[in-house]
Amino acid sequence: MTKQRKHKTFFNGHGTRQVILCLFALCLSLPLHAQGNKKQEEKPADWVILDHADNLSYDESLRPGVQIIKGNVKFRYQDNTLWCDSAFVNQTQKTFEAMGRVKMYRSSDCVTLTCGHADYNSITKLFRARKNVILTQLGKSLHSDSLDYNGNSNIANFYGHGRLVGDGSVITSERGDYNTKTKDAHFTGKEVVLKSPEYNVTTPSLTYNSETKRGHVEGPSVIRSSNGEIIHTDNADFDAITRSFTTHGHSTVSSPERDIEGDNMTYDRSTGYGEGHGNVKVVDKRGGREITGDNVKFRTGNVYKNGRQRNEVVEFEGEGRAKIVDHPGQRVISGDYLRYDAENKIGDGRGHVDYIDHKGKNAFMADYVHYTELDAIAYGQALAKEFSEGDTLFVHADTVKMKGYVREIQKGRSMVNDTVRTIYGIDNVRAFRTDIQAVCGLLIGTTRDSSLVMHKDPIAWN
Repeated sequence: MTKQRKHKTFFNGHGTRQVILCLFALCLSLPLHAQGNKKQEEKPADWVILDHADNLSYDESLRPGVQIIKGNVKFRYQDNTLWCDSAFVNQTQKTFEAMGRVKMYRSSDCVTLTCGHADYNSITKLFRARKNVILTQLGKSLHSDSLDYNGNSNIANFYGHGRLVGDGSVITSERGDYNTKTKDAHFTGKEVVLKSPEYNVTTPSLTYNSETKRGHVEGPSVIRSSNGEIIHTDNADFDAITRSFTTHGHSTVSSPERDIEGDNMTYDRSTGYGEGHGNVKVVDKRGGREITGDNVKFRTGNVYKNGRQRNEVVEFEGEGRAKIVDHPGQRVISGDYLRYDAENKIGDGRGHVDYIDHKGKNAFMADYVHYTELDAIAYGQALAKEFSEGDTLFVHADTVKMKGYVREIQKGRSMVNDTVRTIYGIDNVRAFRTDIQAVCGLLIGTTRDSSLVMHKDPIAWN
């Protein structure tokens, strides 16, 4: 038996419209409100309430249990409101299918979803949207060909030409998911692309939070920052607010200021602090230095040189086969542990330290070395070399000190700066150069006149 109900008198008058709408709402909600006392009837409905439609029909033989609703349709379900051109509502299975200019709004989290076709299951709370799907929430929008939204988990899974837009950022991918509650999103596909004012990212897998602007990439990825840094990595985290990044596994970072490579690296541009672990190499292009080691820490800052400001490494330390190559200073230092403060021009080294200053014509080997531009101290089986006068002076001692000062001398017709150094050998001293060898308890040598003064049981021979 076929039953049909069609309302042709919808536009016959305002009063008639109200009566029909009440009948529509009663028809849809009757199975849920027919039982219980008054207090139970005041609870929110467990199924949809029809607020408006132009036409309502029912055909048991064609669509058993399904009500056919057409024309300016408006539903309400808990905190959801839905508009569409037409819909099929199955009161028994608690499902509905909406077609034509579909729009859903959820007031609890301000989520709006528009599409060309959708269906909903109230038991699983799964809302499936198709054709030109757009999900928007507080200034952010997710565009895709198809989208499945789970009301229990607040996760929207999208497929086909997905695009998340918000706060100046655009992320495109073939597929992914977005959590409307936590704002976490995961994008996958042949090529996922993030474009933002801070970073441009290309990766096969991206996890990103649209509020914190923190992201994670996996697989062969390239991260380009607005500061000119280019990161090649297979596994990394980045923060667009602090403009920091952390890499896992061997990665490289290149920029106009410096190149960095290592197994695990972290750099925060807001503080200028960075570190690397495992075969680390830092090339400071602006400062003209190279730092290598198993573990390297550094701090960058703005330095004024020749009236211009530039960002370079101003402090660093390395341990485990550490080495510093200072090209402007013409120095090479290696050791188990090294530290250098470029702002104050102070350095330290511990454990098998080998220090050579080609510009100052001096060198040290010791267990510990502390040095500045003009002074140095080394102890623990210390060996010092001074080769500024052409004839190298070697000094072995428990402790070796070197002090220097700059004076002006006339060279030709002009005055030039000349560095005068005094070397002190303390305890168990053994010294030699081509014209003399000596042992003593205290030795003082100066480059000013190439003299040697010995104390404490001195012996000298040639």
